[in-house]
Amino acid sequence: MNNSPKCDLHLHTNVSDGDFPIEYVLNREKTLGLEVISITDHDTVDGVNRAIEYGKEIGLKVLAGVELSTMQDREVHILGYNLDYKNQNLLRELAELRGQREVRNNLMLKKLAEFGVNVTAADVREVATGTTTGRSHIAKAMLKKGYVASLNQAFDEYLAFGKKAYVKEERISPCEGIKLILRYGGVPVLAHPCSLEMSESQADEFVGKLKQAGLVGIESQYFSHTNEDKEKYGRLADKYNLIKTGGSDFHREPMDDTKPKFAYFDSACLKELKIDCKN
Repeated sequence: MNNSPKCDLHLHTNVSDGDFPIEYVLNREKTLGLEVISITDHDTVDGVNRAIEYGKEIGLKVLAGVELSTMQDREVHILGYNLDYKNQNLLRELAELRGQREVRNNLMLKKLAEFGVNVTAADVREVATGTTTGRSHIAKAMLKKGYVASLNQAFDEYLAFGKKAYVKEERISPCEGIKLILRYGGVPVLAHPCSLEMSESQADEFVGKLKQAGLVGIESQYFSHTNEDKEKYGRLADKYNLIKTGGSDFHREPMDDTKPKFAYFDSACLKELKIDCKN
């Protein structure tokens, strides 16, 4: 029997682009039998303290977390764990990243208008409940105003990479994102690496560069990865002496019932993330 705790270290709330408040998400994970989780909202730690305190109330260990949106020749997300989430300099840097998001939002709204989709910044703010706004909120505003029949349609026709209203965002690089997390005592991890759509040789070169910048882990156990994906990125983790993490990337219901509900981590990962097996 595996004695390590059941973990999900990739969860979103309505502080960024998730549908549900912190309490709902934590209660959901507790009901599923999870023991350790991390709220990793996009470019914000505004919900972390609330999550940690509520976790104490219901007996669920919560790691401080964030998911940074970075850009190289493609979008790359970097997870950060156990960072000093109350540090004022960190909060300032994250606010600057969110400001870049707002610039991109406005450019996408302008492009949408060219196609007769008249959604305003006020419409986007109306559907946002937290401090971070992005494409998912634009999609919700489009749905609310009747321009699309579903969120998927909004992305498939307008907002996804290469679609009509997609705008490449000016962001920090993945290496800069890693260094930002390290500056505040955090553990940087490459999120859902399969989304990068790289061959194994390309991924090898990329991960090697990130390792030089200070990368500590790979989310090889991402819940929607195939076994082949998990093995591929597990090999790279082993090659570069990186920890292997995992999570569901939960945003909204319903989640696919065929997906695993938790991940077990090895002792090296538990030690790096300061997760007590007895917790």
